[in-house]
Amino acid sequence: MYLTLRQIIDYMLSLDDTLKRAYELKEEYLNFNSTATIDNCELWLDEIIYKFQTSGIEEYIHFWKLLKAWRKEIINSFNRINGYRISNGPIERTNRDIKTIFRLSFGSTNFQRMRNRIMWVLNDDAPILYTRKNKTNKRKCKPRGPYKNN
Repeated sequence: MYLTLRQIIDYMLSLDDTLKRAYELKEEYLNFNSTATIDNCELWLDEIIYKFQTSGIEEYIHFWKLLKAWRKEIINSFNRINGYRISNGPIERTNRDIKTIFRLSFGSTNFQRMRNRIMWVLNDDAPILYTRKNKTNKRKCKPRGPYKNN
């Protein structure tokens, strides 16, 4: 039998009332997170916390406690600047990119080169400079001795 995704979800939710209630609460939270404004988010969040708290679903106990503990920060996240919600996502991505560069550098010892590489990777409009370096990055080591011929 061929079923659409919606038909599969409806069938699964018809099997258990607790599963259906959990799904509805999850969808309500997602709707809150995507459509609430700074004007109505405080009251709406309190209603959602209450619904999760009184749902009787054991798996949601930790979640409503988390919402209650971070209530102020969640409400502040609905402030908008230039039409966008405030988020630390961009800075987290930058930190991840820097850590990836460090991991792939295999212990680079030249700080200037590492700094320049990070700046070049993170800056989308950085020009590629076609100038020769006046100094080498090669490490100074003890010169190799002569080979022994047998």
